[in-house]
Amino acid sequence: MFSQVPILPIAIAGAGGAGRWGLLYKRLRINIRIGQPFTFAALGLGSDDAALPQVLAAIKARIEELYLPLQAERFKPAAAEVSAEFPGLRTHSHFVKTVRIATVPFLNVLPPRLLQSMVRCASPYGRKVIARPGTSHSLEEMYTKTKAISSRGLHAAADYFFHNFVSQPKAVQNRLKIVENLLESQFRRLAATGAPMRALNLGGGSSRAVIQTLARLSATQPLQLSVTTIDKDISALDLGRKLAAEYGVSSYFQWVEGNVKNLSSLIAPQSVELVEMVGLLDYFNLETAASLLSNIQRVMVPGGVFVTANVTPNSEVRFVRNVGWPQMHYKTEDELRSLLRTAGFDLGTLQCFQEPMGVHLVCLIKK
Repeated sequence: MFSQVPILPIAIAGAGGAGRWGLLYKRLRINIRIGQPFTFAALGLGSDDAALPQVLAAIKARIEELYLPLQAERFKPAAAEVSAEFPGLRTHSHFVKTVRIATVPFLNVLPPRLLQSMVRCASPYGRKVIARPGTSHSLEEMYTKTKAISSRGLHAAADYFFHNFVSQPKAVQNRLKIVENLLESQFRRLAATGAPMRALNLGGGSSRAVIQTLARLSATQPLQLSVTTIDKDISALDLGRKLAAEYGVSSYFQWVEGNVKNLSSLIAPQSVELVEMVGLLDYFNLETAASLLSNIQRVMVPGGVFVTANVTPNSEVRFVRNVGWPQMHYKTEDELRSLLRTAGFDLGTLQCFQEPMGVHLVCLIKK
């Protein structure tokens, strides 16, 4: 008789370790998720006469679908907390935030041809960034640009504006710092085992995050590590080779020209301890991303680590498109979590970090 009575699943998770006085602290956050209503009949138990343990188990499974992601995300840190965990991240000053109230809407409404012409004419730095949009070469311009004004004049002022008042360059540099920090902790953990390690860098282009991390670590401890970088852009691989040579870590790398969509034909199953794919998932829709993540999961050893990132919806989406950047697929944290779960990763190990600009979400998860 209860077959059609709707059941509303609700999952509530609070910050662990808050203690009895936790509710008095402003930083305590409680996450609540409300699922889709379902009926007793929808549980698929056959009849109202199903044993109580079966009913409870079925309802528990529905609740866990909501609760486990809450538990896994561990309360996405606020920008201030992320900045404290990863020192050196760039933020906007109050002055910049005030100026952006006017400049962001203005840049977003400019027609593409006018915007691109304005950037090329006014800013030598901006001209280099949009000369090969979406490539490792344009990212390298943003990675290596300092925030200081190196000279005077209109061009210098325009360079300063596009690098400091637009969120994208700061966000890219923040993503780099977070990824390097995560890679360093994982490389140290794997090195402590004393076993040879194999890492995979997908669509890595210049591989700057991996290269700079290995340069720091190899200066203090020996590493039994090989890194295979796969990219379909041979000029990006050349850029990586040059950068690895400059940092003295060329011996760790193998450079493979190939499409990551064909990963299963390039890398053997369960052969890699760590995979880094940052700056590539942005360009894949949900269907393609799901297929790629499943292939990545298959080449990883049990307990292997995957570091990735994706652009999230932000106030400069239209500006980025109009400036000539290739189409990107902005994904929310929930969408990324769903993709990782479907691919077979362990959501209980998921850690996500939204950099202070709110543009890039960096995640670490295990198989």
